[in-house]
Amino acid sequence: MKNHLRPLSSQNNSRNRFYILLFFLQLGVWNVNAQEKTRSEIALEYINAYYAQDSALYSIHMQDSIRWSDPTSKEIGTAITEVKGKQAVLSHLSNISRDIVSMDFKMDNSFFSDIYAIFEGFLNYSWQDFQTKKIYHFNIRTVMVLKFDGKKIVEHIDYADFKALKKQFGAQR
Repeated sequence: MKNHLRPLSSQNNSRNRFYILLFFLQLGVWNVNAQEKTRSEIALEYINAYYAQDSALYSIHMQDSIRWSDPTSKEIGTAITEVKGKQAVLSHLSNISRDIVSMDFKMDNSFFSDIYAIFEGFLNYSWQDFQTKKIYHFNIRTVMVLKFDGKKIVEHIDYADFKALKKQFGAQR
């Protein structure tokens, strides 16, 4: 009986091993890349959760030592313009948004540079005065700057056109 199977030449055998190895290496790299989010993906997930007031989601992207600030809020007499530490930031954001009835951010520009993610757009929100129960509607220009350390956000700075907010508030009184 003749053996119809021929041994592979060493050249073909080496080439086949190379392609098999390459296949598994690529499979492994694609698998790792599919599981790991980029900073821009994290930033977009964070900003969407932030404006949806989903603190459980956006907090997972915060470093424990995060710093949140809104230096432009001095325009409306806000006493706290900077907060440090994840738990303090989460508590502060919960307090300042407790009377917001609805909120929507219409992004019109964003860019990512080195360790920064910058978002610009219009914040449309409705706020209810807890004493009078009257609801006020606002549409203000905002800019958010996020700073990363690795894959975690270490600084979040908001800038808003509070002059426009004051005008809109006055017109609705």
